[in-house]
Parts: sequence; C-alpha cells; structure tokens
Amino acid sequence: MYDAASQVFQAEVAAQVELGRELASARGRHAMTQAQLADATGVPQAEISRIENGNANPTIETVARLAAALDKKLVLQ
Repeated sequence: MYDAASQVFQAEVAAQVELGRELASARGRHAMTQAQLADATGVPQAEISRIENGNANPTIETVARLAAALDKKLVLQ
C-alpha cells in the first residue's frame, strides 16, 4: 500500500514540476515577467512563482487563465 501511495505522490509532484517548467518557458517566449503575467491574469505573482517552482497545486481555472494569457491551449490527459 505504501509503495502505491508513494508512486502516486511522486507522479503528482512530477506533474507539478513539469507544469511549472512549461509555464516558465511559455512566459519567457512571450518576454513577460511574472508581474506582467499576474497583471494580465489576475493570478497573484507569488502564486505564479510557486507554480513555476513546482510548489503549488493550482486549480484548473488558474491554469486556464495562465494558458489563455500565453496563447496556450490547455489539454487535460
């Protein structure tokens, strides 16, 4: 049971880290600062920082707002 829970947790953490990398990369391609993205989306800059560092578990709504501001399509798998 512990191994299964550990694997699920590790997969969730890996997904958060990947989301953060993708967000930072897209923001960089748009030459936007975190503050500019925060202004464009209404998502606090501190939350954007936590997401980019893999230290947040944002809602779908938050991710959708960030994706829209960066001309990205949100795909759930």
